[in-house]
Amino acid sequence: MLRSLFLSLCLVFFGASHVFGQSVGINTQTPDSSSALDVQSTNQGVLVPRLTDAQRQAITNPAQGLLIYNTDSRCFEVFGGSFWDKFGCECASQPGILSAQADTICGGTNAQLSTAGSNGNLQWEVSTDNLNWTPIPGETGTNLSLQAPNQGPNQYYRVTASTQSCGSASSNGYLIVVNPILNPPASITGPTNVNPNQQNVSYSVAPVSGATSYTWTVPSGASIVSGQNTTSIVVNFTTGQGNITVTANNACGNSQPQTLSVSAGNQISCLAILQSNPNAQDGTYTIDPDGPGGNPPLSVHCDMTTNNGGWTEAVTFVNTANQDLACPGDNAWFDRAVDWTMAGWSGNEVMVQMIDNNNNIVYSGWGTRNNSWTYNNMTSSNGNTSQYNHSSDHNNPVSLNTGHRLTIAGKNSDNSGWGGSWGNGYVLNVQRSPFGYAQYIVVAAFQYLQPQSGCNTRSFNSYNAGHELMFDNAGNIGTNSNSPLTSGNQFLGRFRFYVR
Repeated sequence: MLRSLFLSLCLVFFGASHVFGQSVGINTQTPDSSSALDVQSTNQGVLVPRLTDAQRQAITNPAQGLLIYNTDSRCFEVFGGSFWDKFGCECASQPGILSAQADTICGGTNAQLSTAGSNGNLQWEVSTDNLNWTPIPGETGTNLSLQAPNQGPNQYYRVTASTQSCGSASSNGYLIVVNPILNPPASITGPTNVNPNQQNVSYSVAPVSGATSYTWTVPSGASIVSGQNTTSIVVNFTTGQGNITVTANNACGNSQPQTLSVSAGNQISCLAILQSNPNAQDGTYTIDPDGPGGNPPLSVHCDMTTNNGGWTEAVTFVNTANQDLACPGDNAWFDRAVDWTMAGWSGNEVMVQMIDNNNNIVYSGWGTRNNSWTYNNMTSSNGNTSQYNHSSDHNNPVSLNTGHRLTIAGKNSDNSGWGGSWGNGYVLNVQRSPFGYAQYIVVAAFQYLQPQSGCNTRSFNSYNAGHELMFDNAGNIGTNSNSPLTSGNQFLGRFRFYVR
């Protein structure tokens, strides 16, 4: 800029100037060879640009060596590359050279600056735009230690030197970059309830000002497919509950986490549990047959070993010698046996087990039903009043792997069961082969709901509460009037009915 100015002067005084090699002379024919421009006069001087502080600050990217006269400080000023250096001042007030311990700091930490070579009374000032300055109370020494705002913005600092007689002069603004302390991310967007094993579920947060990355965590069993370090992720679930969390990060650390509680529900059946975890063992599990948002999950026993496992317990009873389970009884078991067998989440396989009081399985038989079950008709073809265990009345028995057959009586509209022995609680049996009448291996004599019959009442000879479950591995249980029940027929232990 100065060179351009002097070249312009050369043009103005071209007639009085001479050019010799690389030197330009004004009012001289012998310019000094060490000078690019030699101006000689006995009654004039060279006038450089005169600027106020504000006008000087408005200069964009001043060149090193740029020369002005500052009308506010009444000093010549030359830009040395990082600040304007004053000389030839009418007054002695002069700020020194600024330096900082670090040019980039974290919000909430202290900016550390110092000045050297200052003359006059000092006052530190701060600005966010390098134009409008605010004095910092109490900061009048050569060193400054001031906490930066938690969230920024970037700060400019300068020192102003002043004397009573000469006024004041200020250093150039020194930029300190402030990385903000991050606010926690806003609420996580995404579903709180998902299905077991649901895939490609998206979660996201709005960007956090000043953040350079994001860290996500997901519940045990879930996995992040994509998006880690960004504002959105894609998650694959198995089952279980837990929290999805995300923090915003930058060079100054991590924000407080944002959290979303999620549930991947429970598997719909024991078979689904086994398929997701082939090492699952026999035991009690929580399942949710109708999925999240429907009926509450429930605990059931799962047989994970018999015939490749995956059996869901639909019905279970523990029989004792002195308690009639129908007084009162869980009469909903029958409906569950039908509903669960016909549910969309189960198949068409059923299994009967008898477990003694030492937890030994004494009988286990499974098979596949070949027709749809209703409350009225299960293994029978019609809801007549005589669903005895005749082949004509149960033409859809379930053939079991043991060579036996399973038959279950339906119930009529008043919830009392069909007539005869069946209607009085002769409900489920496993019959030996060949299929003769009253040749049973397993008999479950649970009533449906028969207030007219009363407790401890079945139409079996010598019946008592211990005969609600009966078992004879030889298949010699007789339930007609000619074969009264004996104490040896009763089974004290657990009965389980499974679906798969």
